Amino acid sequence: MVATQAPAEFTLSAGGDDDVTGFEYAWLQPLPIIGIVNLGDHGIPQVVDPYSRPQYFMRADVPGGSATVSLVPPSGSGPKTLWVRSLDRAFNTSQTTSYMFFVGPTVPSVTPAVPSPEFGEPTEFTLRPAPGLQSRNPVVSYSVETIGGQSYSKPVEVAAQTDGTAKVTVVLDGIYGEAVQVTSKSADGWVSDMGRWSSTYDTTPTVVSDVYPENRPGGGAGVPGSFTFTSKVKGVASYTYSFNGGPEVTVTAGDDLSANVDWIPATDGVYDLMVYATTSSGTQLAAYEYYFTVN
Repeated sequence: MVATQAPAEFTLSAGGDDDVTGFEYAWLQPLPIIGIVNLGDHGIPQVVDPYSRPQYFMRADVPGGSATVSLVPPSGSGPKTLWVRSLDRAFNTSQTTSYMFFVGPTVPSVTPAVPSPEFGEPTEFTLRPAPGLQSRNPVVSYSVETIGGQSYSKPVEVAAQTDGTAKVTVVLDGIYGEAVQVTSKSADGWVSDMGRWSSTYDTTPTVVSDVYPENRPGGGAGVPGSFTFTSKVKGVASYTYSFNGGPEVTVTAGDDLSANVDWIPATDGVYDLMVYATTSSGTQLAAYEYYFTVN
């Protein structure tokens, strides 16, 4: 097995056939076309030397000899195939042969200290190298980045211990959800594929009204009603609301993280109550749209 993104050396041999002067190779079929034709000074077609394209071609050390190439396998673990054919002096090609091998897994694991971390809570994650990687190419650090949250929105480097593991604490503050993405780096600079942990959060407030129930008719023009806002997450300091896109009003949350709003509709019809909460740290949470009908 080899590691993805790490160069691997392959030896291509002519098996002593003196007609062979070089080799062509690629990760995909069909192999690139050799006969690239240009017009010379006198309009005579000329074949461009394929060995000017070292990403696909290499000369043998001697006619009938061999060539050693250093190639980076395609990304991802699993089976890979290198396709190869030989060239003679006139750039005629042999039949194509293949060499199949397996790329070992390189994705680090990302494990939270608790099974279901809560929104807004500092959560410790343990980072571990892919199985077997530490013995092949020891990990010295990790690059950690979060998607959807406010912490580590840019990659942060975390040093690994001698066993290749590391711990990092992330405040999970993505109001719709968050992902923690991690790559490991070995001492020789090789970087692994990306490991990922993710979770979703519902940070919208709950809205309840006895007089004006959600998605139903109730009350009437001039009939007072109240709305109760409660939070699904900790640390809420206030709620901001508006009716039918009107001016926003902010009310303070009580000790139980709830708030009550009294309201009297001027006319009947369908209404849209938009509400979102804000935490004590100033994070604006996801908004909830509460629809109801005034009789």
